[in-house]
Amino acid sequence: MELFSLVVKPIMVRLVLTIVVSYGWNIHRLDVYNTFLNDILQEEVYITQPPRFVNPALSSHVCHLHKSLYGLKQAP
Repeated sequence: MELFSLVVKPIMVRLVLTIVVSYGWNIHRLDVYNTFLNDILQEEVYITQPPRFVNPALSSHVCHLHKSLYGLKQAP
C-alpha cells in the first residue's frame, strides 16, 4: 500500500491566486477530509465502540463498519 500526500508550495498558491484575480474568476474551497467518507468497504472491518458512545449494557461488543471512515488502512 502506497501513501501519497500532496504538498503545495507557497509560490504555486500565489501563482494560482494571481491567475484567478487576473481573469476575474471565483474561488471555491473544497473540504477533502470527506473524500474517504461513505465509501463502501470491500473487506470486513470492526472497530471498538467510540469512547463517548459506548453502550454500557454491551460494553464488550464492537462495531462492524459498512462504510469507510477517514484514516482507515482500508480507505482508498
